[in-house]
Amino acid sequence: MRLHDSVHLHLPARDRWVGVAVAAAEEYASRLGFTKKRVRGICLALDEAAMNAIAFGYGGPHDELHVILSATAHGMHLAVRSQGLPLDEALLPRYDPGRLVEGDTTGLGVHLIRRFVDQASFSVKEGGEREISMFAFLPIAPSPEPGEPPPALSVADASLPAPTLRRAVPDDAEAIARLALRSHGTVLFDERIYYPASVREMLETGEMVSVVTEAAGVGLTGHGALLLLEPGVVELTFGFVDARHQGKGCSWGLADCLMQIAAELGVRVVLASAVTSHIRSQRSALHIGLRECALLTAAGPAASTWREGSADKADVVPGRIADLVLVRCLGEPDPSPLHLPTRHRRMIERILAHIDLGNSPAPDAAKEAPLPDTPSILETKSDFKEGWAFVTVAEPGRDAPAQIEAQLHASHARDIPLTVLLLPLDNPHTPCLCAAAERLGFFFAGIGPGQEGRMHLALQFLHDTEPGFEAIQVYSPFARDLLDYVRSCAPGA
Repeated sequence: MRLHDSVHLHLPARDRWVGVAVAAAEEYASRLGFTKKRVRGICLALDEAAMNAIAFGYGGPHDELHVILSATAHGMHLAVRSQGLPLDEALLPRYDPGRLVEGDTTGLGVHLIRRFVDQASFSVKEGGEREISMFAFLPIAPSPEPGEPPPALSVADASLPAPTLRRAVPDDAEAIARLALRSHGTVLFDERIYYPASVREMLETGEMVSVVTEAAGVGLTGHGALLLLEPGVVELTFGFVDARHQGKGCSWGLADCLMQIAAELGVRVVLASAVTSHIRSQRSALHIGLRECALLTAAGPAASTWREGSADKADVVPGRIADLVLVRCLGEPDPSPLHLPTRHRRMIERILAHIDLGNSPAPDAAKEAPLPDTPSILETKSDFKEGWAFVTVAEPGRDAPAQIEAQLHASHARDIPLTVLLLPLDNPHTPCLCAAAERLGFFFAGIGPGQEGRMHLALQFLHDTEPGFEAIQVYSPFARDLLDYVRSCAPGA
């Protein structure tokens, strides 16, 4: 290697390969003239950067770390690039040594990176690529070396106190975000839950109602929330429990409390999404009375902590993860008759009975009603980071099919993998629009609630991604029937 050559390493995103990058950095830094003590600090920073990339990566079988080592006019540049959760590092909770007694090491890795190099930056580039960029400068004159790394942390958890349950308040925002960051599980939540300022805002405005579990001397150990989606409709979400308290009924206690709060608030419909990379969240939702109503394939990024041997099905490695949508109706159902597409009528009737919704399906029309001459009203919500778009036909008009196709083209242009179309089932034009959408490539997903619990037919379209039916894991017999039906409706089935 010549002194100023750059080194590019493309390594599997696995712990056991980090040592290769560290060994290369050690040799490179030594050749540039860094002292042995400074070389150790640079290597530690790179080790932490690589482990950070793995921890927040998707863990797919082909994921890799791209490690770059290069000389600069004043020292050395190191970069670690990877695909992973697109979080804004500047908004995340910081390392707090005062919380070590609680076993909270949130942010320690980033703290060490910044301590052992002169400059460090964290960014998310186009296409979702994460980059940790680090600069280490050679001294112009002899200067004190950075300190040694802190000793390895050891937190005893053999005698953890029993947690208590309470409503969260805005002052809990920092602790909630820290718990979310270290307990995020297999998928990325709405990114706001990882940022203390955003958590505080949601609690203060009432957009989110949270409950937490708390243990003396430990702090918060669990969290769950109701998130307002539409008037009368909330989502049961942001459920996570500290690893040391998992498997002790904590999540069920949180969920039971939230259902009681939903009833007190006069909520009509409680909605929840359960990942299908495992069945644990599905069982928790079923425990509190939610029932399956839709299956959205490729709904979210690949599992962020997927590791070899950690899946319920060891022989299946998922791509994007499907979401099972579950609902529980608390208020009186809308008495309006529902207009069901003939092709899906039997399955929709089964779902309506399964979720105890008493709407009466209208008889099949002998002739489809023509679309009105009024302009259509469509509402669109999308998340480019998560890779989905929801298009709701609020009021269909004669141009509705053209507008749906235009929204689909917009999703394609932005490389959004999943587009979900929601059609109001109380509108007589929905069967006609369903047929038009299916000619575009949409296929059945199920039904779900909208504003004031108004039920919608959900259709889905996949762009440049596979549905991954072989990786979907469901718990109940009904969910297996729903999975089989959705699979039978998918293009190419």
